[in-house]
Amino acid sequence: MRNLIPALALMVAVLAGCQSGPSPQEQAEQNLWVSQVLHQIALFKTFPEEARVRNLHGIVKVAFVLDAKGNLLRQRITEHSGSPLFLAVAQQIVTDASPMPAPPSWVLENGEIEVVAPFVFVPGEDPCGLCQ
Repeated sequence: MRNLIPALALMVAVLAGCQSGPSPQEQAEQNLWVSQVLHQIALFKTFPEEARVRNLHGIVKVAFVLDAKGNLLRQRITEHSGSPLFLAVAQQIVTDASPMPAPPSWVLENGEIEVVAPFVFVPGEDPCGLCQ
């Protein structure tokens, strides 16, 4: 497998009960955590050799749940397009990246947080400036 930086954009599920939204300090803390999670995931990025040879591309959206310590509790594919070859690759990246940085305590709901990460696989491209 050849390394490739998949484009990642994390959409963090914040407490539904938080009506006023995060304070500026909490927003900064959340942004720092998101960048740390992006960095952790980027360390385990891969692009399957078979997909590179066949010039395949695809998008896989993975929802995963972390506990208060950043341990992976569960994950699932929520959406995908392109080659099904990328389904297992995206989930393996998330598994390999665990444990991830611990989330800020204020974003947890019942001791957990769900994160949705879209992985965009394009051979020969580096579309993720955030992950460097």
